Amino acid sequence: MDGCWRVWSILLFSTIFHKIFCSEDEFRLLRDLRQNYDPVERPVKNHSEPVVVKLKILLQQIVDVDEKNQVLTVVLWFQTNFDARFPVNFVVSYTGEVLHAPPAIVMCSCEIDITWFPFDEQLCVLKYGVWTYSKPYVDIVLDEEGLQTNQSMNTEYYIKNGEWDLLGTDYLKNNTGYANDNYPVHLIYLLIRRRTIYYGMNWIVPSILFYTSNVLGFTLPPECGEKITL
Repeated sequence: MDGCWRVWSILLFSTIFHKIFCSEDEFRLLRDLRQNYDPVERPVKNHSEPVVVKLKILLQQIVDVDEKNQVLTVVLWFQTNFDARFPVNFVVSYTGEVLHAPPAIVMCSCEIDITWFPFDEQLCVLKYGVWTYSKPYVDIVLDEEGLQTNQSMNTEYYIKNGEWDLLGTDYLKNNTGYANDNYPVHLIYLLIRRRTIYYGMNWIVPSILFYTSNVLGFTLPPECGEKITL
């Protein structure tokens, strides 16, 4: 009986010692990784080369078009890939490639022209770029997986809006000059058209019927009693 108790005591002690030993290794590993870590350092091996970021934007939904304040609200799914040379707080593959794919509700200014309301079409532009580093330090390229054959956005996961129809999208890469530096900018064009069924059934058709009844009222003789009701 005493021999069995001694064996169990040795096994229990070995298990506790093993856990403490692993915990110490994990602590030292995290300490060594964060010792010379600078969050503002660019993830490149050669600092004379820019960080190439692959951009992929998926349009999910048009939330709202505020005509009064001229603001467009959309839901986008951003996917950015770049090759990291040191640990970062993103998803990292075995090749060192980092994937950052956050969803976002984006509000942007859009010049609204309601001249032909409710048969109007609007062209809104979204700008995506890096304003902290110029092009020699950070460059943005389009990921071909996020584009269709005609250089339009990938609308595979797009949810239709009840008031606006999406007619088409387009990509355009441009450089913005500021303080003798060039900054890479990607322009995303959204062409939308207002659905007129709601306005036609609730505004246009009742207005036409009301106007027609008023015109027909003048064709009735004055002694007709129905003219007063019309």
